[in-house]
Amino acid sequence: FKFSGKKSLCVPLGRAMGKFFPKPEADYIVPVPLHINSTRTYNQAAELAKSIADIWGVNVLEAARWSRDMSRRVGLSGRERMQLKPEDFTIMKDVRGLRVVIVDDVCTTGATLSCLAGALECAGASVVCAYSLAMVSV
Repeated sequence: FKFSGKKSLCVPLGRAMGKFFPKPEADYIVPVPLHINSTRTYNQAAELAKSIADIWGVNVLEAARWSRDMSRRVGLSGRERMQLKPEDFTIMKDVRGLRVVIVDDVCTTGATLSCLAGALECAGASVVCAYSLAMVSV
């Protein structure tokens, strides 16, 4: 659904995630943002988050953006992926005191999830967990 433009798959996959993962004590779901200059017409993580939110009754907060243009993560080695830092994200919303869940479509090394969690925590949020639809290894 990510590269083939099959956005409609986000709804059933997100609903399945919402049913599979137990609802955590959280105020918001924060999706991983699209990369700057992405050619995709939708953010698959945000679409998954919306369907999870429907099941859990928790709102989605698109609080983050990439702070710089990043190369595509596809095809990078584990070492290259681990070069991310929390500073690679900018938190655009006031998240102080909020308990948040991070959602992404794919987790490869965990670097993106970890760095976004660090950025949210630096901005005052408490990250209670992070979920991805799939996990792959490099």
